[in-house]
Amino acid sequence: MIPLVTAVLGITNDWHHWLFLPESTGAQIVPGPWFFVQVTYSFLLVVARSVILAFVFSLSQTSKRPVAAVILAPVISVLSTGYALAAGLSPADYAMHPLAMAIGTWVL
Repeated sequence: MIPLVTAVLGITNDWHHWLFLPESTGAQIVPGPWFFVQVTYSFLLVVARSVILAFVFSLSQTSKRPVAAVILAPVISVLSTGYALAAGLSPADYAMHPLAMAIGTWVL
């Protein structure tokens, strides 16, 4: 339900600015109130998937552990780059999520 609402709010954002505020410019996005709902929902899904994969990894037989590790590695890389940026520990002044996602997709 949340992704559907987010899509509708994104399409109609110019009328209500719930997703992005009008102060947003090309490179600088000012989040609206619904933006934080979507981000929280997305991160909870990623964390839930990570917990499930870690559980499968811990219970899997030795022959299947490399597969679980390859699936879990991109998730960890994206979460760690997000944490580094939020904590001010990122080596760059910009979000490194796209790079982490690209590397993770390439690994998969």
